[in-house]
Amino acid sequence: MDEKIGVYVCECGPNIKNALDVEAVVRHAGGLPGVAAAKSHRLLCSDEGKAFLKSEIQAQGLTRLVIAACSPREHEATFRGVSEASGLNPFLMQMANIREHAAWVTGEPAVATAKAKAFVAAAVRRVALHQPLERKFVDSNPDALVVGGGVAGISAVAALAQKGRKAYLVERAPCLGGRVARFEDAFPRAECASCMLEPKLDKVLHQDNIQVLTYSEVEEVLGSFGNYIIKVRRKARSVDLHNCIGCGACYEPCPVQVPNDYDEGMSRRKAIYIPYTGCLPNVPVIDRETCLRFKKDAAPGQRGCDLCQKACPFGAIDYSQQDEVLEIRAGGVVLATGSALFDPKRAPQYGYGKLDNVLTGMEFARLVSQTGPTGGKVLKKDGQPPQAVALIHCVGSRTPEYNPYCSGVCCLASLGFIHMIQKQLPQAEVSAVYSELSLPGRDAQKLCDEVKSHGARFLRARGPAAARVEREGERLAVRYQTEAGRTARGSSPSRTPTRSAASSRSRARKTGSSPRRTPPWSRWPAPARACSSPGAASLPRTYRPRRPKAGQPREASSRRWSPGRNWS
Repeated sequence: MDEKIGVYVCECGPNIKNALDVEAVVRHAGGLPGVAAAKSHRLLCSDEGKAFLKSEIQAQGLTRLVIAACSPREHEATFRGVSEASGLNPFLMQMANIREHAAWVTGEPAVATAKAKAFVAAAVRRVALHQPLERKFVDSNPDALVVGGGVAGISAVAALAQKGRKAYLVERAPCLGGRVARFEDAFPRAECASCMLEPKLDKVLHQDNIQVLTYSEVEEVLGSFGNYIIKVRRKARSVDLHNCIGCGACYEPCPVQVPNDYDEGMSRRKAIYIPYTGCLPNVPVIDRETCLRFKKDAAPGQRGCDLCQKACPFGAIDYSQQDEVLEIRAGGVVLATGSALFDPKRAPQYGYGKLDNVLTGMEFARLVSQTGPTGGKVLKKDGQPPQAVALIHCVGSRTPEYNPYCSGVCCLASLGFIHMIQKQLPQAEVSAVYSELSLPGRDAQKLCDEVKSHGARFLRARGPAAARVEREGERLAVRYQTEAGRTARGSSPSRTPTRSAASSRSRARKTGSSPRRTPPWSRWPAPARACSSPGAASLPRTYRPRRPKAGQPREASSRRWSPGRNWS
C-alpha cells in the first residue's frame, strides 16, 4: 500500500513566517516522494488550526503526517491528539522543528529556508518508516517502597503517604535520621539538626499509610514497571519493640566493649546499644556479632550470657527472635541510600590513619556533638584542647586522581567547623587551607565573613592537593604550596596570638582588667534552637533516659518511641 503523507507548515505568526520563505518550504515538500498534500497555515496549534488539520487528514485520506512547526516538547502531544481524533494512528506523525532550529537561530532567511527544507525532507523519510503503535494498559500497584531512612528517604515516604499511597520505609540502621542526625548544627544558619528532623520524623511516626522497617535490608527486587516484589530481611533486634521503653537499664551490665560506628570509632559501645542518645526508635538492639551469647568463639565461661535480660525490668529482651524475610509488593521503588565519604587514607600526604589528631569532617562533627565521644568538647586524643587547628579543603575533590569535581559541601562544612572551634576555643589559632572557595548563597558568604572577622586565617594554596600534614616533634604542621610556588607553613601552635586575642590582651594591659576570654558572639546570628514540634520542644540536648527504681511506676520519657503499627 502506498502511503499518503501530508506535510503542513506552520507560520507560527511572525516567528517562522518572517524568518524564512514558508511557501518555498511547502513547494519543496510537495515534490518529495509519498507526499500527497503540502500546505501552510497561520497557526496550527490554534483551535482553527487543529480543525484545519483534522479536515485535511480526513479529506485527503492521509496515512502519515508531518508537522513543520515548533519544538516537539511544546506541541507534539497536541498534534498526536489531532491525529487520533481524525482516525489516524497518533504514532504515524513526525514533527520538524523549523522554529527553534531554523527560524530563531539563523540570521539569513535563505539559509533558514534551506535548513527548513532539509528538516522537512528528513521528517518525510522518517515518517514513512514508522510502525503503528498501540497503547497497552497494565494494572499497577499504587504502593511504593523507599530505601534509606535519611532526610531524603523520610521526605519521599512522607510525600507518598500524603498522596494517599501506602509507603514502606526500609532502613538498615537501627534508627532513622541518616547522617544529618549525627550533626550538632546545620550551617550556614547554625540550626539544630535534630530539631529540623523532628517534624519529618513526626510525620512518619503518625502517618497510618507508612510502615517503617528499621534494622532491615532489601535482598531482592523482582518484577517490572508498576509491579515489583521486594524481599526485605528484617534482622532480629532481640528486643521487643512493644515492651521496651528505652530506659537503658540493659546497657550497664553488658561486659562487651567495641568501637561505636556512629561516633566513627572514637567511642565505645556495648553489644546491646542504641546508636546515639535520642535516636528514633529509642529501642536498643543486640549486635549478635559481638554479643557473647551469640558469638561462637566466646570463652566457655561467657557463653550463654544473659546479663542484659536479667537487668531489664520489663522483660523486653527476647533472645529467641529470628531474622524475617518479608515480601512486599509495590509499584515503585525509591532509592535514597545517601552518600559515602571519601577515604582520606587514599591520599597519604594528609597523614590520616597514621598521625594522631588528623580527623575527617564526619569525625569532627561527632567530636563537637553533645551526644559524641567528648560530650561536645573539642579535645585532642590526649584529652587536651588544641592550641591551633587547621582545616584542609578539597581533600579528594577537584583532583583527577580521585574525584575531578567539587564536592559542593566541604567549604560550607569547614566554615561551620571553624565557627564551632572559635566558639569553644576563642584563643585557638584557626587556619583554613584552600585553593577555591565555593560559597553558595548569602548566608554562606555571611558565615565566611563572620569567621574571618573573628581571626580565622584563610590560606590559599596552589591547587586542591597542594597541602600535606607532617609531624614536628609532638606537634603537627600543615605545609602547602602557595600560588607563587613556594612552600609555606599553614598552622602551628599558638605562639603568635590571633588579632582578636592580641587586641584583647593589649586592652587588658592598658585598663588593668582581665583579658577577654570569649569573642563578642552577640553579633553572631542566634542559632535556631526553637523546636517546631511540641514533643521536641521539651527535649534536652543531652537526653538520657532514667532508669526507673524498683517499686516506682514506669516513666515514659518525652522522647520515647511510641509503639504503633507503622513501626517494626
